[in-house]
Amino acid sequence: MAVNSWKILTYVQIAFYVIIAAVDIIQKIQVLKARRNAEGSFEKGVSRIFRSYMIYASLFIICKVTGGICGAVLFSLTDLNTNLLIATYVFDSVSLGFLIKTLLPIIEFIVDKRSDILNGLVGLDPDVKYGGEEVERPKKGRFHPFRILTLVLLAAVICTIVASSSMSDDISTYRACLKASALLFLSVVIIIIGFLVYLIMFFKSANYAHSDIVIQLASIMLIATPFLLVRCVYSILAAFSNTNLFVGKASKYTLFYGDYVYYTFLAFIEECVAIIVIICTIYYFLQKVEYLRN
Repeated sequence: MAVNSWKILTYVQIAFYVIIAAVDIIQKIQVLKARRNAEGSFEKGVSRIFRSYMIYASLFIICKVTGGICGAVLFSLTDLNTNLLIATYVFDSVSLGFLIKTLLPIIEFIVDKRSDILNGLVGLDPDVKYGGEEVERPKKGRFHPFRILTLVLLAAVICTIVASSSMSDDISTYRACLKASALLFLSVVIIIIGFLVYLIMFFKSANYAHSDIVIQLASIMLIATPFLLVRCVYSILAAFSNTNLFVGKASKYTLFYGDYVYYTFLAFIEECVAIIVIICTIYYFLQKVEYLRN
């Protein structure tokens, strides 16, 4: 184990996400100010989007900072603390699910805008009556695609927790859950890429005054997806290799006990770039959201 290199990487991770947390707090203040002035059904809907984003972005940042702190404490100990190591693995693995989830609220907003165009609701004030009846967006069904994606992410997160918790005693459960979580994360990212590509193509040909804004919003999010894809590939490589340091030799993809170069360039940097792009997406959305009201 290249202890010094992993130590440096751990401290860099803590420092980076503390900075991201500060930026996130500033952005949350802007969002809260916008929500305070929100009126009408559209503004309330946008508030729900921001609320969902704020929750999952905060959970991601908390996991990365807490995982980094656990790792730093682990390196300061002379003897291996199994529980602390497991906690570090849990925070590192679970954070990926929260990071992916932060993309879904904005994509869902764009999909709803597409539905408005197809249903002829664009250009109508959603807060007034039209033809004697209130204009309402059709309610989402129980099996709405984004609810399914959220459940898949939840299943992946649960699998990572079970895998990390059983890494020291139940090897078969550990390996099965680790592989399942990695494949589930990858499947969600691939579906997200498909959604974004389709939405960009749809709005390029849609008769909508603000298609350019929606296309730019989707395009910014699309920038994050290759990095998330690489991060998921790293998880798959780790899951399908011998990553359990309690049984046999740890693979080069094992956190803290493998080659730090692989984690740095296939996981750490990917997550850093992805969260920066997502923050930029939310900032752009804040600037343009009023144009998308109708």
